[in-house]
Amino acid sequence: MKRKRKQRALIVIGVAAFAVVFGGSYSALKNYVGKVKDDVICDNIYINDLNLSGMTKKEAQKALENQKTTDESKTVTLTVRDEKVRKMKNSLWMRPSAMVRKAISGCAIDR
Repeated sequence: MKRKRKQRALIVIGVAAFAVVFGGSYSALKNYVGKVKDDVICDNIYINDLNLSGMTKKEAQKALENQKTTDESKTVTLTVRDEKVRKMKNSLWMRPSAMVRKAISGCAIDR
């Protein structure tokens, strides 16, 4: 009789300990995720060499437009088996709005 009571007590303690650990982990994660703003790009998001971390969508688009303007004068030369192709760097760019959408979706979190 005492043995069953001890086993039952251990099971109850184990379940309670699991609930406390799980609840604490869930609470900490929810608190961390809640600090991420919906309209701000997450940390460590780069497009080319441009760091978009912490920028809003409008700020990122403006920064990318400025970068695109700077890159318009640059030329890229691709060489494959002694064949060279020269392209203006701006022709290799996606639309800045599309790049910002991808940057923002990279840190989207379901709440």
